[in-house]
Amino acid sequence: MADSDSACGKAKEMNSPSPKMPRSILKHDHGEPHSGVRWDEMNILMTYHPADKDYGHMKVDEPKTPYRYADADSEGETDVKGIDPATLSSELHGTSDDASGSRWAEYDSNDENHDEQLTPEELERKQDFKKKRSQHYNEYYNVKLARELIAKDLEEEDDD
Repeated sequence: MADSDSACGKAKEMNSPSPKMPRSILKHDHGEPHSGVRWDEMNILMTYHPADKDYGHMKVDEPKTPYRYADADSEGETDVKGIDPATLSSELHGTSDDASGSRWAEYDSNDENHDEQLTPEELERKQDFKKKRSQHYNEYYNVKLARELIAKDLEEEDDD
């Protein structure tokens, strides 16, 4: 029985906290290897952010846009020269001395004068082009009309 008492005493000593280090149920044993993830931060920085990596930033070397700031002394005043209202009115109504009004007349009658200058072959080609262009623009309506006529013909054949 003495042997059993000594065995129980040794078991109690192992389970009881030692005077050097109190045993706690909340603290982990530091002797076990850490089972979590360990990050090598320097390796990550070197891999994803190398010193010679180009991030696509571009330096644009161009001069600043010139901008003339208003003078503080001349607020409301500008250096822009005004236009005489009589001159502006005469230019708008086409009564000026220069031939600027005749340009519009030339432009309006340009097609008629151009047709007179064409050779007969060019004139025939131009008329043929106009005819084909109008046919092209009316093609949708022509197809629609053709479908209606075909539908009417099929109805007449069915009636017979």
